[in-house]
Amino acid sequence: MPSDQEIRERLRKQADEVIERVLAERKPAGENSLSDIEELAVGAGKSFEEKVLAYLAQEEGQAKEEPICEECGRRMRSRGKRKRAIVTEAGEVSIERRYYVCPKCGKKVFPPG
Repeated sequence: MPSDQEIRERLRKQADEVIERVLAERKPAGENSLSDIEELAVGAGKSFEEKVLAYLAQEEGQAKEEPICEECGRRMRSRGKRKRAIVTEAGEVSIERRYYVCPKCGKKVFPPG
């Protein structure tokens, strides 16, 4: 699991990418309407939210051990990694995680929950 410092550095890198895009997309000073500025600011915020969400969700899904089935209590088995699109308040993000199946009851889980 990454340290807080490693997470901080990764998120700063994500923020720098968003800032670079804002700078590249903005018009020269004096040519931006309030709508132009608002569009850049809202777009940057949404983009950063999506990047933070995707990064933290991906990290959270790196389970150290196989989960226990909530239905029957057996240890679940990994069936490899799968990508999944998740719709959240911050938007839709794609994450890749281990996918688990219970050998007894067949319940499937894509952690966390």
